[in-house]
Amino acid sequence: MLLHLLINSYPTKSLFPQTLLQSTSSVVGSSLSWRWWPSSYTVVLPAHWSSSRCSSSLVAARGRTRHRRADILLESSSSLGVSGPLTLQSRGCGLRGDHISLPTSFLALHINTSKQQAGARARQLAHQFIKLRFGVFDEQGFPGDPLYPSHYRVGGRIYPTGSFDTTVKGVWVTEEGEEGCSPDSQACVFQPRGDNRAVTCSLGSLPGLPSLQGYCPKANLPPGPSKQAVLCNARSVLEVINSSHHWATIDSSLPLDMDKNTAARVDFVRARATRYVLVLETSADMVDDWKFINKAVQKLVRHDLADSAEVGLVSFSNESRVESVMTRVGGSRGRLVDSVPDRYRLSQDQGRCMLCGVNTALKDVLGDDKEGAHIILVTRGGADTLSLSDEVVLQEAAAYFQVQVSSVLVPRERSKVLTFYDSLALESGGRSTVVVGEGVVERYRELTLALSSL
Repeated sequence: MLLHLLINSYPTKSLFPQTLLQSTSSVVGSSLSWRWWPSSYTVVLPAHWSSSRCSSSLVAARGRTRHRRADILLESSSSLGVSGPLTLQSRGCGLRGDHISLPTSFLALHINTSKQQAGARARQLAHQFIKLRFGVFDEQGFPGDPLYPSHYRVGGRIYPTGSFDTTVKGVWVTEEGEEGCSPDSQACVFQPRGDNRAVTCSLGSLPGLPSLQGYCPKANLPPGPSKQAVLCNARSVLEVINSSHHWATIDSSLPLDMDKNTAARVDFVRARATRYVLVLETSADMVDDWKFINKAVQKLVRHDLADSAEVGLVSFSNESRVESVMTRVGGSRGRLVDSVPDRYRLSQDQGRCMLCGVNTALKDVLGDDKEGAHIILVTRGGADTLSLSDEVVLQEAAAYFQVQVSSVLVPRERSKVLTFYDSLALESGGRSTVVVGEGVVERYRELTLALSSL
């Protein structure tokens, strides 16, 4: 399985996580009986990076390399406000997560560390991979949390929230690390201490324990009110995984044992420079607003786009046409501005075929070089711009060709905007903006801001 790591911060080459990713793959494989594990990674680096920033050779991203939807997002600081890796999960139990946030500080800790510490970090990240792929959750609790507390009682005895195959030895400490914390009256953290070699599970409870080998098929005590127990109706991590559609499609007869000693492959590629295609509606219905639309698009090309950017232009009404092929902006701004249709080149009828415009952008402007491109639609966005079958085709095209689709909608009435444009932008990683200002000046201002923000 290909997993993709998109770097949007600037660590030094010593922080590149090759050994961490390989160790993480081994932990995932051993935890799931080697029926599934991340066997390869593609690390997408900023387009302007040179090979001197990385000890590995860099190549351009080509073919089906994913550009937009990262499985792991390496950030200078976590967007989720935590110090370690954490999976963003918006869909619920048994459903794939969104992505893993991985702060560079976590990678820095992996350098010049002991074998035991490196193993703990690999187990910590491995659990996040399994959360991402199978929609399981943490089995531990959190100090002071009313929904998922860090402790619970059985027979008058306090236990740390988690799933274990035997009792874990340890002490309760404050969040500052001071001993003598009372879980009943304080926000306490359980800290394992002593000989815990008999504890072999669970990875979702205390990944720091070096003896852990995976997830518990059956715990010796109730797991307590963890996210996994609450959100998955008391089903264990393995129960959720075993009942998943993805797990059912894995052929258990394959001789996967041979992969145990095979290191995961890590490839480093440069990101592609973004290519933009503006797809403009030029039906007769646009005539009242065309003056400010024309000026806003001209401003985008003349002033906002970088010299290194590439842009193409398509217009559509009942049919579509290429106004400008894909062109590097630097040295070509004047010619690109002249290609923007004026009001005298608008159609004489109300017909509009949005799908025609997008197909022309994909086929005649992007051609065989579609992956990673950004298509920007400027249209009224009403219900008559797309049929239901058109919507399905656009969704499938955006996903298959890995293009980002954004929309700038200029409706006569906001209530008549087709909500599909929001969905398409969300699914493809784009944005959708509705111009709602009154008067030409305000509408021009909103449109220029919407275009420049893309």
